[in-house]
Amino acid sequence: MQARALEFLILTAARSGEIRGMTWVEIDLVKAEWVIPAERMKAKREHRVPLTPDAVGILKSLPQSGEMVFPAPKGGPLSDMTLAAVHKRMGIDATVHGWRRTFKDWTAERTSTPREISEAALAHQNKDRVEAAYLRTDHFEKRRALMDQWANFLRGESNVLSMVQPTGHGKSAVALTITFAVGAGEWLGSNEVKQGSVLFLAGENHDDIRERWIAMCEKTERNPTSLPVTFLAGFVDLKRSLPILREHFESYPLRLVVVDTLAAFFDGDNENDNAQLQAFTNDVLRPLTELPGRPTVLVPAHPTKGAGKDSLTPKGGSSLLNAIDGNLSAWNSDGTVRASIGRASFVAHLGPRGTSNCPSM
Repeated sequence: MQARALEFLILTAARSGEIRGMTWVEIDLVKAEWVIPAERMKAKREHRVPLTPDAVGILKSLPQSGEMVFPAPKGGPLSDMTLAAVHKRMGIDATVHGWRRTFKDWTAERTSTPREISEAALAHQNKDRVEAAYLRTDHFEKRRALMDQWANFLRGESNVLSMVQPTGHGKSAVALTITFAVGAGEWLGSNEVKQGSVLFLAGENHDDIRERWIAMCEKTERNPTSLPVTFLAGFVDLKRSLPILREHFESYPLRLVVVDTLAAFFDGDNENDNAQLQAFTNDVLRPLTELPGRPTVLVPAHPTKGAGKDSLTPKGGSSLLNAIDGNLSAWNSDGTVRASIGRASFVAHLGPRGTSNCPSM
């Protein structure tokens, strides 16, 4: 019960006391809404919290046998040390309140969310009395979209990931292997992949990409037109194309967008410029995760000068890594490419016309 309470706290970015004092009468599972009465709020104002499907799932899994949503073992609300104890058992050296700080930092660094929306999500009081007097909205629907994005981030979905390999080490081959795994719902090495639609933005060598894709489908006895994979050849202005892409994929929610490559679509004049990379990530790459389906965005990129097998950092270095959510690195050794991100890995064998994936090593 205590662990579920902590999970709910993280998903809602609520205060510990608000979670521990939750009652079932405050919850509307049909509307996916939690209304906290003014007397339980720090600012003494009623606060509505939009509930994501994950948060609703937690509530539906709990017994509704009493007044409290997260009761203590002997009844009544949980103590103020309960959630901290869960942290300690998990080996997390941080305060429970730190999750709200993490949420705030995430909205500022990884989303284009206006400050007033993130402040409303945290139930912070507007210190500008004049502005507060004229503000007649709690930005509820915008906050719902933000909390959905936060839940996706916590699940490791709707992220922006770079994929780094030196020239000649099979960037296109690995990108196509991942594309095939998602489009066909195939395993990627020892990693299970959820099937879904893919948008592949082939900004570089699109003729070669097309030939490799056809060869891969032939090798696996798949009809290329039967897989939910859309290829766009050549450079497209992604900022201007977003409304068109959003409308087109409304009926075909995406799980993956491949932006091949960072260099092909970068709209600045210096890939090592921190400000330009931050702007490109926030204004071009990050909005792609908001397309229907909330897809993950994979961006093949060239490494920094002199990068070795154990130091595959994308060009742009820490300025890019700080703006995205993770980096997948890959290295070609005698035609076998090993790719890894965190603990997940797989290998792809390079052939004359395509690639095939096999169990990770």
